[in-house]
Amino acid sequence: MRTTSVARRYAQATFEVARQNGDPRSWLQDLDRLADALRDRDLLAALRSPNFSSDQKLRVLKDLAPNLSPELINLLRLLIQRHRIEILPGIAAAFAQYLDELEGRVEADVLSARALSEDEVRSIQEQLSQRTGRTVRVRRAVDPKLLGGLVIRLGDELIDASVATRLERLRQRLA
Repeated sequence: MRTTSVARRYAQATFEVARQNGDPRSWLQDLDRLADALRDRDLLAALRSPNFSSDQKLRVLKDLAPNLSPELINLLRLLIQRHRIEILPGIAAAFAQYLDELEGRVEADVLSARALSEDEVRSIQEQLSQRTGRTVRVRRAVDPKLLGGLVIRLGDELIDASVATRLERLRQRLA
């Protein structure tokens, strides 16, 4: 999921507060729980509706994630008041990236033409870990249009080692 710059700014501020006031991992659990709840279209519609007060909306969110820190409650209140509650999943995603960065992890999206074996995934993880000096978590997806090879997104870097791309480059050189 791509996050907007607005969600990133909120996430960065929230992450800094979490680092100062507690364990960012527990904050991420709360953010993820709320972000998952917002996947329910009816709930999101109710939270956007002018028919409910800000206090009512906040009460609903607090019921979904009891024991929220006062700072997270303030974040939710702010998002509700500014009519930005729909960016909460983006905030959670960006927050997770900041936590990964702090703990020396990076996530790699690996697209392949067929399902990868566990040994292949381990090999990719090891190679990417050596390249980055960080622990790499691999998220896998399959796209038969690749024909073979891999496309890897590692942060802002794109590594395209797919057969489809190689064939396209060859076609362009021969044209």
